[in-house]
Amino acid sequence: MRLTYSVKGIPYIEIDDETRIIFTKITKNDKSYKWLAVKCVETLNGEVGKGNRRKSFVKTTAVNFMTDMKLRGFPRGLVGRHPSLTKVKHALLKRLFKKMCIEDSSDSDMLLFPEEKLSELEVELYKRYNDEEEE
Repeated sequence: MRLTYSVKGIPYIEIDDETRIIFTKITKNDKSYKWLAVKCVETLNGEVGKGNRRKSFVKTTAVNFMTDMKLRGFPRGLVGRHPSLTKVKHALLKRLFKKMCIEDSSDSDMLLFPEEKLSELEVELYKRYNDEEEE
């Protein structure tokens, strides 16, 4: 898990090759990010039929949705069921965002992620994710 930037300079957290959490602003002039766009691929393996006519299948589905900085609104069961979006990673991101975000003055229930905190997030993700892999 690491923080990287797109060709256009948009920051995103790359969890694996197919799973990304993209920071989005309301307008170009904003200095904070309000929403996260989550893009991932979910794979379902199974078998149909009986006896000798049994066939196995693999179905992949693109899962795209928006969430706020509190990481609310994930589809039911996606966290933990998705191989790279584990409950541990979800909890880690929640803790980091809670620590680094500021309250939105126009909406007290929303959090904003300031642009200047991106470098701090990059360091924290690198440090914590590498500590996880060493265990």
